[in-house]
Amino acid sequence: TCALPISQLSTSFTLNTTQITPANTNPSICMITFDYLSQKNKVVWESPVNQGIDTFYVYRNDFGVWNNIGRKAAEDSTYYLDLTSSPLNKTHEYSIVLKDSCGVIWGTTNNTHTTSLLQSSMGTNGQVNLSWTNYLGAPVSYFRILRKVSNGSFVKIDSVNNTAFTYVDNSPPVGILEYMVEAVLPISCTINQRKSI
Repeated sequence: TCALPISQLSTSFTLNTTQITPANTNPSICMITFDYLSQKNKVVWESPVNQGIDTFYVYRNDFGVWNNIGRKAAEDSTYYLDLTSSPLNKTHEYSIVLKDSCGVIWGTTNNTHTTSLLQSSMGTNGQVNLSWTNYLGAPVSYFRILRKVSNGSFVKIDSVNNTAFTYVDNSPPVGILEYMVEAVLPISCTINQRKSI
């Protein structure tokens, strides 16, 4: 610290400041994935250079209204587990924005990702009919069809192109069957796992 005699103090002064703008002022979701353990949606974004970034806010569109459903500090992991999601019942649309260290909000809810919804039905000859909605927000290369029998693991049974939204399992095995459809994206996401969610 520095002290000046009272006779040398001035009543006016000029203070020059520089605002640090975050490197990424338009944050975007990398992908939304299904967390099999919790049966909930996991929103994933890339780990940015966090100079000037304070917090990421996750928004979900519920009936045309964007609701802030959670937040993560910049130094936390770069994913958010939406514990209020219902991915087994409906699709969900998400977006993220960030707040910088000065409290300024960057980004909009225009850059969105929407999950897929898989449905199944039994066919007249014992086959299983699958249909799903398209994943929106990132280009899909193709869809991978997986099946789980009773207490086994999910195994890939086939793949279909990115314009197909149905599949028929003509010869399903005996047992309790579960299906999963993965939208394979041409990109990869790096999740920062610095802290738990």
